[in-house]
Amino acid sequence: MNSKTILRAAASSVLIGAALSVTAAGNRHVTGGWDASFFGGDPISFNSNAIQHKNGSVKGHVVWGPGVSGTNDDALFPGGGKAYVCGEVTGGALYSGSPLFHMAKYVDNGEGKNAPADTTSPMFLSGSVLDCNDASMQALLTAFEAAGVLVNGNIQVKD
Repeated sequence: MNSKTILRAAASSVLIGAALSVTAAGNRHVTGGWDASFFGGDPISFNSNAIQHKNGSVKGHVVWGPGVSGTNDDALFPGGGKAYVCGEVTGGALYSGSPLFHMAKYVDNGEGKNAPADTTSPMFLSGSVLDCNDASMQALLTAFEAAGVLVNGNIQVKD
């Protein structure tokens, strides 16, 4: 690979990253990459993003450790740095090819050295489509939202 090819690839990466940042900047979104420890267990690596566009559609992806990867197709931003995210599982060790859907709650507790650690609920999995507006699911995830404490990384919610 010659130096011109390397420069073109680097420039393309910068432009794509800038375009994604601009897309998310004016819209409600949740994004982050982190390791979280649930109930004091060994940390599990995650990354997730969901951008809600002006027309209400949501696009994004999620990877929860080796068990789940998939799409984020729905989100609810109730305010206060909180987001509920729902979607379909499309891969990972827990995916068998049968329909499988996920829902989780992410909590952005602010930035800086004095901010408490961000938290995430455990991911709830179901064979039926999950609705981010379902009050009983929100209550379930809220009951467990502090179960997943970030040991490194960051969750950012713009609501």
